Amino acid sequence: MTQHDKARHWLGAIFPRIAVRVGRTRKDRFGWLLQFAEQRPDLSDQSNDFEELLAEIAAFAIAEGWHTRLDTQPSLSRSDVEQLVEEVRSGLHNVTADPSRPWNFRMTGRDLTWSFRRDRSGRAIENQTGNLADVFIWQAHQLVMHALDLLGACRRCSRLFVVRRGGQVYCSNACSQAVRNARFQAARARGHRNRK
Repeated sequence: MTQHDKARHWLGAIFPRIAVRVGRTRKDRFGWLLQFAEQRPDLSDQSNDFEELLAEIAAFAIAEGWHTRLDTQPSLSRSDVEQLVEEVRSGLHNVTADPSRPWNFRMTGRDLTWSFRRDRSGRAIENQTGNLADVFIWQAHQLVMHALDLLGACRRCSRLFVVRRGGQVYCSNACSQAVRNARFQAARARGHRNRK
């Protein structure tokens, strides 16, 4: 890409770095989405961190099938991003609640067109166009629905995590070890009481 083209593209030279951060596979993007839902974006609309977060949102949308012109930066404000974070967080907590509650997606007032076509080998190619915020929340909803078996809620700290192996119930080795330590200490205390 020439220098002139990079200047016209709002993501410019940072897109490869941002795309890697968001993830190349659906499982990686699912992990990024869980991290996105944990954010507390107290960033000003003008900061570099906020611009990178917008780029991450766009990279996620592009990877999941969003088609748009990329020569102008989407007009998402800090409050728009905060609303996206809250909507994703709320939806994830709904589907991991016991009993599970629905994560609703309402189309009223949204700027979103979803379509698909068949490629030459017969596979479906999805395409979404519209406002980035509306497309993003639709894609987040769809990704979680299709990757629900990868969504775990830690039994110790309730943190949401990507399930990496069958039977995983803790978000990290630290939480797993803390539970084992607590069980050991409880068994040890019972043993001391029984000997007295």
